[in-house]
Amino acid sequence: MAGASLAPGEAGATPNRRQRKAAAPAQDEAEELERELADLDRRTLEHIRGTATRLVTASVSRLAALLPPAPHEVSLASGTSIADDQEQLEKLKILKSKMEANVSDLPMVVEKMKDSIAR
Repeated sequence: MAGASLAPGEAGATPNRRQRKAAAPAQDEAEELERELADLDRRTLEHIRGTATRLVTASVSRLAALLPPAPHEVSLASGTSIADDQEQLEKLKILKSKMEANVSDLPMVVEKMKDSIAR
Protein backbone atom coordinates (compact mmCIF):
# COMPACT_ATOMS: atom_id res chain seq x y z
CA MET A 1 0.00 0.00 0.00
CA ALA A 2 2.91 2.30 -0.48
CA GLY A 3 1.36 3.77 -3.61
CA ALA A 4 -2.20 4.04 -2.32
CA SER A 5 -3.63 7.55 -2.41
CA LEU A 6 -5.50 8.98 0.52
CA ALA A 7 -9.18 9.78 0.24
CA PRO A 8 -10.23 13.37 0.87
CA GLY A 9 -10.87 13.87 4.55
CA GLU A 10 -8.26 11.33 5.68
CA ALA A 11 -5.26 12.51 7.66
CA GLY A 12 -2.54 13.76 5.34
CA ALA A 13 -4.84 14.17 2.33
CA THR A 14 -4.73 17.44 0.44
CA PRO A 15 -7.98 19.42 0.75
CA ASN A 16 -10.19 19.54 -2.30
CA ARG A 17 -11.11 22.79 -4.06
CA ARG A 18 -14.28 23.42 -2.08
CA GLN A 19 -12.42 23.16 1.21
CA ARG A 20 -9.71 25.54 -0.03
CA LYS A 21 -12.31 28.05 -1.27
CA ALA A 22 -14.19 27.85 2.03
CA ALA A 23 -10.98 28.49 3.98
CA ALA A 24 -10.15 31.65 1.98
CA PRO A 25 -13.29 33.64 2.99
CA ALA A 26 -12.87 32.56 6.59
CA GLN A 27 -9.29 33.78 6.54
CA ASP A 28 -10.35 37.08 4.93
CA GLU A 29 -13.03 37.49 7.56
CA ALA A 30 -10.54 36.79 10.34
CA GLU A 31 -8.12 39.37 8.93
CA GLU A 32 -10.94 41.92 8.70
CA LEU A 33 -11.90 41.23 12.31
CA GLU A 34 -8.27 41.64 13.37
CA ARG A 35 -8.09 45.01 11.57
CA GLU A 36 -11.31 46.14 13.21
CA LEU A 37 -10.04 45.02 16.61
CA ALA A 38 -6.77 46.91 16.13
CA ASP A 39 -8.72 50.03 15.12
CA LEU A 40 -11.01 49.68 18.14
CA ASP A 41 -7.98 49.22 20.40
CA ARG A 42 -6.35 52.35 18.98
CA ARG A 43 -9.52 54.41 19.42
CA THR A 44 -9.98 53.12 22.98
CA LEU A 45 -6.45 54.15 23.96
CA GLU A 46 -6.96 57.59 22.38
CA HIS A 47 -10.19 57.98 24.34
CA ILE A 48 -8.53 56.91 27.61
CA ARG A 49 -5.66 59.33 27.09
CA GLY A 50 -8.03 62.17 26.24
CA THR A 51 -10.27 61.44 29.19
CA ALA A 52 -7.29 61.22 31.54
CA THR A 53 -5.98 64.57 30.34
CA ARG A 54 -9.38 66.20 30.76
CA LEU A 55 -9.68 64.67 34.23
CA VAL A 56 -6.37 66.15 35.38
CA THR A 57 -7.20 69.54 33.89
CA ALA A 58 -10.66 69.58 35.49
CA SER A 59 -9.28 68.46 38.86
CA VAL A 60 -6.58 71.11 38.86
CA SER A 61 -9.10 73.79 37.88
CA ARG A 62 -11.48 72.69 40.62
CA LEU A 63 -8.75 72.63 43.25
CA ALA A 64 -7.48 76.04 42.12
CA ALA A 65 -11.00 77.42 42.48
CA LEU A 66 -11.08 76.14 46.06
CA LEU A 67 -7.89 78.00 47.00
CA PRO A 68 -8.37 80.96 49.29
CA PRO A 69 -7.89 84.43 47.79
CA ALA A 70 -4.43 85.87 47.31
CA PRO A 71 -2.49 86.66 50.54
CA HIS A 72 -2.98 90.45 50.26
CA GLU A 73 -6.76 89.92 50.31
CA VAL A 74 -6.78 87.68 53.39
CA SER A 75 -8.06 89.43 56.46
CA LEU A 76 -6.21 89.12 59.75
CA ALA A 77 -9.31 87.70 61.41
CA SER A 78 -9.27 84.57 59.22
CA GLY A 79 -6.53 83.00 61.31
CA THR A 80 -4.58 81.65 58.34
CA SER A 81 -1.11 82.83 57.69
CA ILE A 82 0.76 83.16 54.44
CA ALA A 83 2.87 80.17 55.46
CA ASP A 84 -0.29 78.01 55.71
CA ASP A 85 -1.40 79.15 52.28
CA GLN A 86 2.02 78.35 50.83
CA GLU A 87 1.87 74.91 52.47
CA GLN A 88 -1.54 74.24 50.90
CA LEU A 89 -0.23 75.38 47.54
CA GLU A 90 2.71 72.99 47.82
CA LYS A 91 0.35 70.14 48.72
CA LEU A 92 -1.76 70.93 45.66
CA LYS A 93 1.31 70.93 43.44
CA ILE A 94 2.34 67.53 44.83
CA LEU A 95 -1.18 66.21 44.28
CA LYS A 96 -1.17 67.48 40.71
CA SER A 97 2.17 65.81 39.95
CA LYS A 98 0.95 62.50 41.43
CA MET A 99 -2.23 62.66 39.39
CA GLU A 100 -0.28 63.35 36.20
CA ALA A 101 1.99 60.38 36.95
CA ASN A 102 -1.03 58.14 37.50
CA VAL A 103 -2.65 59.32 34.28
CA SER A 104 0.50 58.68 32.28
CA ASP A 105 0.51 55.10 33.60
CA LEU A 106 -3.05 54.41 32.42
CA PRO A 107 -2.11 52.98 28.98
CA MET A 108 0.24 50.50 30.66
CA VAL A 109 -2.50 49.49 33.09
CA VAL A 110 -4.91 48.97 30.21
CA GLU A 111 -2.39 46.72 28.46
CA LYS A 112 -1.93 44.64 31.63
CA MET A 113 -5.70 44.34 31.97
CA LYS A 114 -5.97 43.13 28.37
CA ASP A 115 -3.23 40.57 28.96
CA SER A 116 -5.01 39.31 32.07
CA ILE A 117 -8.32 39.06 30.24
CA ALA A 118 -6.66 37.27 27.31
CA ARG A 119 -5.34 34.59 29.62
